[in-house]
Amino acid sequence: MTSYPQLRLSLPRLDSNIGVMAQWCAAAQVQLWPHIKTTMCRPVVGRQLAAGAQAVTVATPAQAAIAATWGCPKILIANEVVNPDALGRVCGLGTDSEVMILIDSAAGIAAAEAAARAVGIVLDVLVDVGRRGGRTGVRDEGAAVALAHRVRSSRGLRLVGVSAYEGVVPAQRDEKTLALVDEHCRLAVAVFVELVTYFETGGPIFTAGGSAFPDRVVAAAAPVRAVPGAVVALRSGCSAVHDHGMYARVSPIAGLAPAVTVRGEVISAPESGLVVVGAGKRDVPHDAGLPTVVGAWDARGTGRRECRGVVEALYDHHMVLRLTGSPLAVGDLVDFGISHPCGAFDRWPIITVVDGDGRIVADWATQFVRN
Repeated sequence: MTSYPQLRLSLPRLDSNIGVMAQWCAAAQVQLWPHIKTTMCRPVVGRQLAAGAQAVTVATPAQAAIAATWGCPKILIANEVVNPDALGRVCGLGTDSEVMILIDSAAGIAAAEAAARAVGIVLDVLVDVGRRGGRTGVRDEGAAVALAHRVRSSRGLRLVGVSAYEGVVPAQRDEKTLALVDEHCRLAVAVFVELVTYFETGGPIFTAGGSAFPDRVVAAAAPVRAVPGAVVALRSGCSAVHDHGMYARVSPIAGLAPAVTVRGEVISAPESGLVVVGAGKRDVPHDAGLPTVVGAWDARGTGRRECRGVVEALYDHHMVLRLTGSPLAVGDLVDFGISHPCGAFDRWPIITVVDGDGRIVADWATQFVRN
């Protein structure tokens, strides 16, 4: 039984995007550790690993536990974990997967050390580098060195690298924004170089976000590559599905195509030139821009080539669409492109997977909560 709305994923475009990103990373001589919190969908993650991703990135211990059940051998939690129960859970995953977390405080180091010693493992940690007014992470080299000292003197922790997230800036590529990105990348690289003697691994890791500004990360990371055995890892998660909005505007990677849309049904045509579609805030992300019309069909599947429109308002389960082209009737179907896919998949327990002609070929489950 077909029902709407649907989150629709184009399988050919998904596979193409994964291949494009793998080729781009290979040419740039960096590894890809995709941030799978974008989709939390096992078939998508399996394709990313099969295409050469050497590890996966998650945001929370719960996501790490799910990734471990999927057989992901190497998992980076790109976040601070300070809760004792959560740290115990993370350390417990170490028997099946190689798990790493970020640290930016003495309190975080103490909590992680206690959890690792309780389980009897050595937990790998990376110093998190932030920026003033931004998210987590130390703000200068001195603070990073102080943390490295503490990790070295701990029992149960091992310092393996440095992490940064350069994406907390406006999603645009103007001169001012790029300068902020470059400044943050330079600080993170400087911290990495300063901590070289503290790393307790032959393959120290430098990792950064990479969805919007991977080219800037790669350019800044040249001093990292001069360190023997060093690994540069990007964490781009959105590249697998791309979008019609934010990443379509800012991604420097040629060949990526939007692979995800939301299909809704016209349920009301109360005014001339205006229709209401049965999809809303609970179905589409709206933090980085409203959905855009990318196609429309009548109830028999005939395309309405002249359909154009602008979303004027978004409610919980309704979308008000002002038409600028041919009219739509009750029962017609409209496909919407979205902006920022990280806010899309967690709304949907089931993804409708389609082929290049829009025919449904599978239903894939997302798993944001461990069963």
